[in-house]
Amino acid sequence: MEEPLSACEKITQLCEQVKGLLAHDSQQALCLAQQALALAQQIEAPRRLLLQALICRGGAQRFCGDLDASFEDYSEVLAQCRDQGSELDDLHASALLGLGIVYRNRADYRQALDCYQQGLERARRSGAKRIESTLLNGLGNVHSVLGSHTEAVGYYLQALTLAREQADPQAELVMLGNLGFLFEEMGDFEQALTYYEQALVQSDRVKDRYFRVSILSNKCSSLRQLGRFEQALSAGLQAHREALESGNEMRRAPTLQVLAALYKDIGEYEQAEQRIQEAIQIYKVVGNLRHLPEALRLQGGLASLRGEHALAEAAFLAALERTQTEGDPKEEAAAHQALAEHFESRGELGKALPHFKAYHALEQRLRREQVQLVLASRLTDRENEVARKDAELQRLRNGELAELVAALERANQQKEVLLVQLSQQAIEDPLTGLYNRRYLEEYLPRELQFAQRQKQVLALALADLDNFKQINDHFSHEVGDQVLKIVSQIFRKHSRKSDVVIRYGGEELLLVMPETDSTQGRDVCERIRRAVESHPWKHFHPDLHVTLSMGLSDSRTRSPRRLLQHADKMLYVAKNAGKNQVAA
Repeated sequence: MEEPLSACEKITQLCEQVKGLLAHDSQQALCLAQQALALAQQIEAPRRLLLQALICRGGAQRFCGDLDASFEDYSEVLAQCRDQGSELDDLHASALLGLGIVYRNRADYRQALDCYQQGLERARRSGAKRIESTLLNGLGNVHSVLGSHTEAVGYYLQALTLAREQADPQAELVMLGNLGFLFEEMGDFEQALTYYEQALVQSDRVKDRYFRVSILSNKCSSLRQLGRFEQALSAGLQAHREALESGNEMRRAPTLQVLAALYKDIGEYEQAEQRIQEAIQIYKVVGNLRHLPEALRLQGGLASLRGEHALAEAAFLAALERTQTEGDPKEEAAAHQALAEHFESRGELGKALPHFKAYHALEQRLRREQVQLVLASRLTDRENEVARKDAELQRLRNGELAELVAALERANQQKEVLLVQLSQQAIEDPLTGLYNRRYLEEYLPRELQFAQRQKQVLALALADLDNFKQINDHFSHEVGDQVLKIVSQIFRKHSRKSDVVIRYGGEELLLVMPETDSTQGRDVCERIRRAVESHPWKHFHPDLHVTLSMGLSDSRTRSPRRLLQHADKMLYVAKNAGKNQVAA
């Protein structure tokens, strides 16, 4: 006969049960978390166990949608951890993780980033690798929402590496799914599908049906974006079938929403309407309102297609009201955009204008906040590094190592100078002073996504100096460098303030032209091409003549990779057609 569990063992068991139930039955999870905490308080459990129960309840409150109660639990843990030095660093990190998620759900991304960064420092100090991996994932999630895709990929890959090092297949599954969703957000649907397939294989290994349903839904979405509707329908129906089998209504509603969007695209409006109504009803019943605004906008779009304008307007207004209640500026912007387009399509421009203004104001605010938060995140990383160095120097000062301290301080000063130089070099080409390819990798996906949200076209031109090898061979590499500098200056002079010029590699330059289609872009490119051709190159050498060829593409339905590939293809056409011309 097994001995009965002690009270402390019972608390630990209840907390483990809560973790297993969170995603499937959040109300039951909260009930068990309440029991664990009440028992811990009743027996005056050790502080560590009491705080674990409090963190457990905070997580359950969050899953049930009570962010205020969750905030209070996590804040209480932080207050008690602050007086304990580094002894409770792992619990301190867990509470900061939970608080960061609360802030993220409230769309307070600055506070979320701050919590995740602080938590990461404590997790690393305590050696809590699993918490560290989850915090890295949290940082990736926030940067993904902000559109800072380079940072998001970096954090996700760090978390994925850590999960594999720790042989944590569940964390690995989450990272693969998040990477897939990030690439879907970036418009690279083929790469997204690659990660989704890996995640599905991993979900079978760990037997995680909950996350598997999400992956199948996201796979359906990517396939829909690629126009592969038959495969998308297969994935979407499978996701819904598995959600039904699990009995989890919270998981079933998003699958209905994905299917509704797919049916709308293929013109099966009755099926779409049936699915979205059912999804909205589930969201309201289970209290999961985060996805409700998007679902209402989809319902409004379907009503508009049927000519039921009053119903469409009511759905769009309900979506706007929900976003204003939740305080999510991204969703609020989308709701204003939907209303503006609805009124514009009916010729009610007076009603459309305030929503257009609100939409553009929110978009500008989001872009400003994105830049500020990315810079703040990088500054926090820098400050943490400085703090670690200062702590080490202080330790040395307290010993008999003054000479070594002085040497380290000198090295630190040199390193500061070097870091400033490196930060500039990280995004700037030293020869031409143009932005470099690394800057492009961060800038282009963000600018392209912004253009797509604004329903604008972005043009991109890839330029290559004709016969540049012969210039280097016949007139010297110094002359070749001077040619590159002058051509870069011509690009700056003859492009517009909104355009961005990048040294793509060697003698290749890239010109990104926001709010520009290929016809307008050709005019800019022709102006630059003529300026290069007519420049007085003979000042360098009587026989020197410089021309360039350019390939042009625009952003309609293209991801960053396809945009660059098409520009490269057009450049090849220009070269084959005799050089010194623009091909589009």
